[in-house]
Amino acid sequence: MSFGVPCVTISIPVDVLTKCLILKAHSGLHCTYRCDRRRVSYEYASRPAQPFAGHDELKLGQEADDRTSVALALNAALPPRYLRSAGEHGNVSVESPGFFSDAAFGPNRHSFPGVSAWAGRIQRCSPAKRPQKRSAGHTETRSPQTEMTFMKKQTCLTASLALCLLLTSSNAEAKDFYLTIGGGSAPPGNQASLEKNVLFYQRLLHEQKRDLSRNDIYFADGRAAGDDLQVMDRESLPKANRLMAEFFGSQRNLGLLYRNHKIVGVRDDTTPASIRSWFTDVGPTMDSGDRLMLYVTAHGHSSNDRDSPHNTTISLWNNKSIRVSEVVNLLDTLPQGVRVVAVMVQCHAGGFARFIYNEGDSDKGLSSQHRCGFFATVHDRPAAGCTPEINEATYVEYSTYFWEAIAGHTRAGNPIDVPDYDNDGRISFAEAHAYTVLRADTIDLPITTSGEFLGIESLFANDRYPELLSDMAAWDSVLPLATPAERAILEGLSDQLQLTGNDRIEVARRQVQQLRRRRGGSRGQRVNPAVQLRQRIATDLKRQWPGLANVLNPVAVDLLTIRKDEFISAIEKHRDYKRYREQVDTASVPPDTEKRKVKYERFIRTAENIILLENLRLLDDTKRLEQYQSILEAESESLSAVLADSPVDATAHD
Repeated sequence: MSFGVPCVTISIPVDVLTKCLILKAHSGLHCTYRCDRRRVSYEYASRPAQPFAGHDELKLGQEADDRTSVALALNAALPPRYLRSAGEHGNVSVESPGFFSDAAFGPNRHSFPGVSAWAGRIQRCSPAKRPQKRSAGHTETRSPQTEMTFMKKQTCLTASLALCLLLTSSNAEAKDFYLTIGGGSAPPGNQASLEKNVLFYQRLLHEQKRDLSRNDIYFADGRAAGDDLQVMDRESLPKANRLMAEFFGSQRNLGLLYRNHKIVGVRDDTTPASIRSWFTDVGPTMDSGDRLMLYVTAHGHSSNDRDSPHNTTISLWNNKSIRVSEVVNLLDTLPQGVRVVAVMVQCHAGGFARFIYNEGDSDKGLSSQHRCGFFATVHDRPAAGCTPEINEATYVEYSTYFWEAIAGHTRAGNPIDVPDYDNDGRISFAEAHAYTVLRADTIDLPITTSGEFLGIESLFANDRYPELLSDMAAWDSVLPLATPAERAILEGLSDQLQLTGNDRIEVARRQVQQLRRRRGGSRGQRVNPAVQLRQRIATDLKRQWPGLANVLNPVAVDLLTIRKDEFISAIEKHRDYKRYREQVDTASVPPDTEKRKVKYERFIRTAENIILLENLRLLDDTKRLEQYQSILEAESESLSAVLADSPVDATAHD
């Protein structure tokens, strides 16, 4: 049995139609969209224009008079819910930059790149019907026929040309703006890794061939000539000094120095006044549909207001700061229709996940501005990663993994297994976040705006709602609801943590509690074999040169200077040195208790988000589902997509 047929009549402005290029009347159009929480491919195959009664068939490229119209029968594999929604809404008047709108399809916002403005009526023809089973284990799904009648005043092209314009024109109009805020509040806290983060991001933007004419960087002291960056370059020291520190002293702060940052094209420093000036000077130049990419690689602090624990801060130059509430106020000044995507890696970054709400306060409702974000950790924890070390191979902070997931390679240029979890040929922000959650061996507990929204707006089973899923839901009831990215996290962390069985969520919770009690204890920890070998080498050299017991002894000073070759040779020719170096370079160190605990917490949080979304569906809270859908669509965009080309059905699982 076929689906019902909802009819759509759309009036297209003549000035828009005349911009279309002449294409073949039989040309096919293929578009891939994200529907539900899985990948679905829709094939839009245009057919020759069908004439209306009383009119001749319109030939390719032929001009026609005012009476002429063209109808196009379009095969569209739309999910049943979309058709049901259309039928439920009946006659709807629409003015939207989208192709199908919220009014037509409820929480399922189709963001077809379309003309800047159009008007249409969606007329109910017949309700959708579920497909019948063809045979056991099989379901027959026929594409509904959606007929679109395109009208004009002077010139009428084929409907396939109008469809082509709808699918392509607005991408050329919308623009991306890049705003990067980086650095510490003073030279001792402005580590080299913050500079390297900005440079890696800029390399990525160039690789992705992004238009950087609207790319603004605010970093530390801006264009000032002073030494504002703390750098640790051990390799710059003589080898004898490095070995002396390694075996007889301390490597802490070895090679520490200060220099001016090397970021080219910095707009200004990161004082609050400078950040506000961007929103005064650049913000008004944005248009509806434009996207702001906000990247923050800095330090941050927790809130000092007990009544507003999520109102955390970004540290700015000269020991200043800016809070969630002020960032929200600045974003509110942007023109209507501007969209915001944030990636923030400072400590306590998770407080900014609530910038989706008015004034950053979840009690004041969701902001009308479309915002989404990805954050290194929750509001009440520090984040990993800030270091003066210049060796980028040692960096393990959030954005290292996030940007390399999108780039397809590490900072050093080594290829990675690209996290295209849904196999749609692109890496979305959500997939980059999932890759980071799965791969980052840090103390971070990363979160997203969609997860923060679910934690606030949904709930687990309780006495009032016993029909909902509990936070201890069985594994086989949670995994089928996961997106491909969520499934990758759950299955990947299950392997890493050796979680098995249907009760693995409950087991993970018990493990977190045990590791919290164990944290800080040193009893039973295994001694690193590299440490033992280093001590043995140092003891033997002290027998040869007793003055090495104090590195300021004249003997030690001579071994660092006039006798340095003798000193280096004595260490490198020691019978245990080769084995020691192998242990340092390749030995497996027992996992840190805090890092292991965090991996359990990441597993639990991912499962909770899946459960909370399902419960929101069970509650049938249409408004909140629409709001969640809007956030999720934004998170499903990619760096190279100016407009969201992958609508997601937040209310259906498969």
